[in-house]
Amino acid sequence: MKGKHVRIQSDNSTTVAYWIRQGGTRSAAALQEVSRIMTWAEKHQVLLSAVFILGIQNWEADYLSRTTLDPGEWRLKPEIFQKIVKKWGLPCLDVMASRFNTQLPRFLSKVQDPRAEGVDALTSPWHCQLAYAFPPIPLIPRLLLKIRRERIPTILIAPWWPRRAWFAELIQMSAEQPWTLPISTFTRSSTSTKCAQIEFNGLDVETRLWEREGFSERVIRTLIAARKQSTSTTYHRVWRSFLSWSQKHNIQWQSCVSTHILEFLQDGVDKRLSTSALKVQTSALSALFHKQWANLPEVKLFFQALLKIRPPLRDPVPPWDLNLVLRALQRPPLRTYGIGGYQVSILQISFPSRYMLS
Repeated sequence: MKGKHVRIQSDNSTTVAYWIRQGGTRSAAALQEVSRIMTWAEKHQVLLSAVFILGIQNWEADYLSRTTLDPGEWRLKPEIFQKIVKKWGLPCLDVMASRFNTQLPRFLSKVQDPRAEGVDALTSPWHCQLAYAFPPIPLIPRLLLKIRRERIPTILIAPWWPRRAWFAELIQMSAEQPWTLPISTFTRSSTSTKCAQIEFNGLDVETRLWEREGFSERVIRTLIAARKQSTSTTYHRVWRSFLSWSQKHNIQWQSCVSTHILEFLQDGVDKRLSTSALKVQTSALSALFHKQWANLPEVKLFFQALLKIRPPLRDPVPPWDLNLVLRALQRPPLRTYGIGGYQVSILQISFPSRYMLS
């Protein structure tokens, strides 16, 4: 870049102002950053200039700096996708993908992407003769509705879940016999981009767990309704944290044992979570695994140790029991008071005095 002219285009007016003025007085951090860049430019003999552009014109840079890999993105292995192409033909549009997991040059993304042909497959038109879709499970019913309404031939990758409400419609709409794929044909998208929190559906996770045990959809709805909504919200938040923790440590959460549970709780201890919060996490994980972790000896020992390491703080002043005080005031000799030579009941004392006594 030596001897080159580099123009900085930014939708941040403060950034542009600091660069044009070569600094400022309101932000020490911005001044330090401008000084560092100017020192680098002078050292490498690079001419720099800055210009302000509207944010709507800067969306490609925003995408590259803010986009993250969704850990929930999956794709078929390329060799399996090629077998599908040989069996049913080459699709021309991947309708639910990203640049990280698309199987085709043309794709529709869930967020704005300079490489995508459009955003939101459920509302965008599909300009193709044959589409390919590997949708998130919660979107399958809406995707089937769009396929039926617009009559677009589609190769659809979906789980074989006969108890789901959409499954009968899926079979009815199938033009050919479904082709069963082994689980080993799926792979997670990989990239050096940092991972973000996935959009987590705790209700869907819980439903799938009950389905694996053979319960019908009617029974599952009843079982899920047994828990308060506030409790479910708390549990789902813990599940999301635990699944992220498992992924970070390369652990299959379905096969977790007490060792993993205690490691997760220990992370909470290191983050200074309260003992009560850790007990809530244990209850949530018990609901997730359908196993009473709190009854295991090692988990009981863990919480006993916490009581010694972090004993609960107790207020040295006894709690104020208003009912006890009022009952005592109603008994002799405190029932009446002598004020100015007169005997009066406590009920006759002015409101401010009564308020002060209580």
